This record gives sequence, C-alpha cells and structure tokens, in this order.
Amino acid sequence: MNDAFYGLDSTFWFKLIIIVAITVITLAGTDMILSKLFKVEKKQAKYYSSKFVNNLHKTLDWTIRIIFILSIFISLIILNAQMPEGPIVLPWYLLFAMLGASELLRAIIQWKYVTNRKVYVFTFTRLCCWAVLFALIIRFISSDMI
Repeated sequence: MNDAFYGLDSTFWFKLIIIVAITVITLAGTDMILSKLFKVEKKQAKYYSSKFVNNLHKTLDWTIRIIFILSIFISLIILNAQMPEGPIVLPWYLLFAMLGASELLRAIIQWKYVTNRKVYVFTFTRLCCWAVLFALIIRFISSDMI
C-alpha cells in the first residue's frame, strides 16, 4: 500500500494563519517603532505605494515594474514549457525582488532629493527588516515545516 500523502496537511490553514498574523504584527510593529525612532511623519512612512518623490522616481519606478512584470511572464512561459505540472516558485521570488528594488529606489531618491535625511534611513531600515522577515518566511515554508 502506498503511504504517499497528496494534498494539504490537516494543520496547514492554522499554520498559514499563524504565519500571516506574525508577519502583519511584525511589519506593523517595526513600522511603528522605526517611525518613532526616526521621528518620521506618517505620510512619509507609508507602506509600498504609488506616491512618488519626483518625476525621475516615477519614471524609474515604472521602468522597474515593467521589467519585472515582463520577467515574470517570461519565467512563467519558460517554466510551463519545462515542467507543465511542476511547482512554480520563481515568479514569487521575482515579485519580492520587484518590491525590494522599488523600495530601494525610493530610499535612494529620498536620499538624493528629500531634505529630511531621516526619511531615507527609515525607508532603508524598513526595507532591511522586510528582507529579513521574508527570507525567514521563505526559509520556513521551504523547510517543509508547513
């Protein structure tokens, strides 16, 4: 008899809810702590948004978005041709990379063009916290703990 299990583990949804809750609480907590630490206004401390610093930022951000969207479509086509039934993980990594590149661009533009220097430090520090958190989540998910 084959003991292979196909489908979701009985505790999958519970573990997923716990991971999402920890992620939301961690992101909100670090955002609150960092905004108080760097004394940054709430309007400058928004999560990923389409509020641009200037026209150069808008142009470069849209360029990053278009490049990553095209790379996601190309990777889906290549992965579907190579393994039509296999798991598609690469587009999620590309999505996280796009968000990271966009926020890194925001920090660089803020460093060059915003008069309040604490804003870019806040953005860069928050980006580092997000990167560590998402790396831990990916590590947790890929280690078959779910």
